[in-house]
Amino acid sequence: MLKLWGRATSMNVQKVVWTLEEIGVAYERVDVGGRHGALDTPAYITLNPNQRIPTLQDDGVTVWESNAVVRYVAARYSEGVLWDRDPGRRAQADQWMDWMQTTLFPDFSAVFFAVVRTSPQK
Repeated sequence: MLKLWGRATSMNVQKVVWTLEEIGVAYERVDVGGRHGALDTPAYITLNPNQRIPTLQDDGVTVWESNAVVRYVAARYSEGVLWDRDPGRRAQADQWMDWMQTTLFPDFSAVFFAVVRTSPQK
């Protein structure tokens, strides 16, 4: 069974969970990161030297970085469905995933942290 390391409140972990659920692959999620801590433990650093979430373990394969995990899961468990066989169509999904991570998210996160994660008094 796949093991997904990361807290349920992480947008990047949620992206992977959504993919796994869509495909119907069984997995176990382990809470790490945020209030759960454990990212700086030697065991976790062995899995992911960047000490970030998510990290996926699958039968001897370890993958970290959410977009890489989504691509791995789609390619391994959903070829022809979520993982399009046509490289041109697959590139369309890839470009939007990467655009979200590199262009949209930096601006979105500034608003998110200012509005959602700031106390109402401020």
